[in-house]
Amino acid sequence: MMCYRIFIISLFFLLDSCNYIIFEKSIGNFKAQKGILDLRNWDFAKNGPIKLDGEWEFYWEKLYSLEEINSIFLNKTYLQLPNTWNNTVIDGKPLSGNGFATYRLKILLPENSPALAIRSQQQATAFKIFVNGSETLGSGEVGTSEEKSIPHTVPAIGYTPDLKMLDMEIVMQISNFHHRKGGVWHSIFLGTYSQVSQLEKSARETDSFLAGLLFFIFVYHLAFYQLSRNDKSSILFSMFFLVLFFRIITTGEKLITNYPIFDNYDIYLRLEYFVFFWIPALGIQFLNYLFPKEINKKVFSIYYVIAIVSSFSLLLKPKYFTYTVPILQPVLIIALAIVPYYILRAVLNKRDYAKSILVSTVAIILTNIHDLLAINEIIHTNVFLIPYGIAIMAITQSYALLLKFSSAFKRIEQLSGDLKRTNFAYARFVPYELILYLKKESILDVKLGNQIQREMTILFSDIRAFTELSETMSPEQNFNFLNAYLKRMNPCVQSHNGFIDKYIGDGLMALFPISPDDAIESAIEMQKEIRIYNQKRIEKNYIPIQIGIGLHTGMLMLGTIGTEDRMEGTVISDAVNLASRIEGLTKIYGASILMSIETLFSLEDADKYMYRILDRVKVKGKTKNLTVVEILDGQSETALELFKATKTQFETGVSLYLTQDFHLAVSCFKEIAEINPYDKAAQLYLKRSLYYEKNGVPFDWEGVESFEER
Repeated sequence: MMCYRIFIISLFFLLDSCNYIIFEKSIGNFKAQKGILDLRNWDFAKNGPIKLDGEWEFYWEKLYSLEEINSIFLNKTYLQLPNTWNNTVIDGKPLSGNGFATYRLKILLPENSPALAIRSQQQATAFKIFVNGSETLGSGEVGTSEEKSIPHTVPAIGYTPDLKMLDMEIVMQISNFHHRKGGVWHSIFLGTYSQVSQLEKSARETDSFLAGLLFFIFVYHLAFYQLSRNDKSSILFSMFFLVLFFRIITTGEKLITNYPIFDNYDIYLRLEYFVFFWIPALGIQFLNYLFPKEINKKVFSIYYVIAIVSSFSLLLKPKYFTYTVPILQPVLIIALAIVPYYILRAVLNKRDYAKSILVSTVAIILTNIHDLLAINEIIHTNVFLIPYGIAIMAITQSYALLLKFSSAFKRIEQLSGDLKRTNFAYARFVPYELILYLKKESILDVKLGNQIQREMTILFSDIRAFTELSETMSPEQNFNFLNAYLKRMNPCVQSHNGFIDKYIGDGLMALFPISPDDAIESAIEMQKEIRIYNQKRIEKNYIPIQIGIGLHTGMLMLGTIGTEDRMEGTVISDAVNLASRIEGLTKIYGASILMSIETLFSLEDADKYMYRILDRVKVKGKTKNLTVVEILDGQSETALELFKATKTQFETGVSLYLTQDFHLAVSCFKEIAEINPYDKAAQLYLKRSLYYEKNGVPFDWEGVESFEER
């Protein structure tokens, strides 16, 4: 459907060009004959402006004024305009492009003729127009030699004096020493002020629109190339339309001359020819990129060689390098012949975008044929259609590329979705937080040896007597139980800015990078969640469980270890080992939550927790003594009240124990054991005090319990 619409647009522009031929036929009675144009029956208000085509008086190598023409008897020669004077036979000799001449036309005007204006497009290559002896418009400087002539082929507009005249005599002086063709290239229009102004405005707006369209496409696809440098079609397409952009602004209304730096004949003509040389090469290479199986690289390589060689001709004077056009026309015709063949093959082979590109190719071919006929003066028109063909190609090619990019974006979206799902899947095995702390965007960016060091609080938890419990269950029941348990623990960690680094059988290791308070809050919530979980287990006649939690704060290293084809994230630190040892002590002291004194000192407000200094111990692998602190929060209300009631007495008992007053310590711990049967630490101290009261202490005893062998 899109291709059909574009074809209709192409047809519209082609029919629009035919309007000029129809227009010329409709004014067949209003063409100049023998130097006179009879417009007495022409209604400017109704019929609009008129082209001053037909037979003009022609005086070769003379720059006459109106007075000179009227004052002397001259042998008149008539030349059909618009037309170049090349090959016109004067005195038995054909003219070359170089030279100068005078044209004269007498116009018979209708009665009460309105004030009129004249518009002339570019003529070769300098001209002046005089109306009834007064200079009205021109471009460049007319001269009798190359040194005296200044070329400047830009459209011009001039207003005739409002003399209510019945006839008008136009004298046009032209010189050309800077182009292969000289003379009147385009029709001259005569109309009212508003009509001629509208002609100029419409022409400039059309060129401006086309130039803007081409420049937008250039920038648009250049931006695409910046996003995807692997796709060369974008850069080829953008460069192709960049040269087309320069082609538009250097021809027609010559918009480039609006800028003083380019308001020079040599500059804008060289730029015009330069882009003319490179358009076929860039266009064919772009098609080769889209259809590599149909278009051989040698084809566009040949055109690149032609473009390079032709570009060297620009080092010559304009009157020489302009001869490259007739030389290159056969090459362009060959391109116009072979490109449709290749694209038709692409269509038959059902290549993507081939149909839409075929439409644009047809438009380019037809408009090029039209313009080649005009350049070679086979047809006469003031409008070159190649800009419209380019516009159609811009739309269709952009549409084709947009389809391509749309497919690519859909694929990217699909791959992005797959990547997200992959990352999510990997996150179930590798914590996303680990990737984040390694400063990577995804797991795909993680490499072997990536690491980072920072202070964190480590939490270890473990199910008490899990071995005995697991022996009562089948393998399936074991996994179901562990998954149900861990499913409850994970939110307790995540809700307090932590993440689980790994699962260790029935235990887990979690890290809290922001604050030790997060780890304490998480441990307390885990113990509360276990009580809720146990209630449901009891309702289903399952054995309730208990967990111990150990906490320590210190420096650790997060990173990857293994090999390139098999690696995993891990944490390496003495602090990790110490946290694991502290969790092991929970079994000995019957504690729910134990932490190191370092973690206690790192808390923002330790007093908001119910804690007690439990003991000084020496653990395996450590030479320094470790002070462990018990967090009492998280236990049942009944147990917590009992711990609160005996907290002061427990601290007194520990002090008596450390000062070796074992007799009073025994009495103190006995009272605690009677009041609080949940306090296994008091029972442990009671057992130790009784032992040392009876057997005495070693000579180097410091009250530190050793767990080297445990």
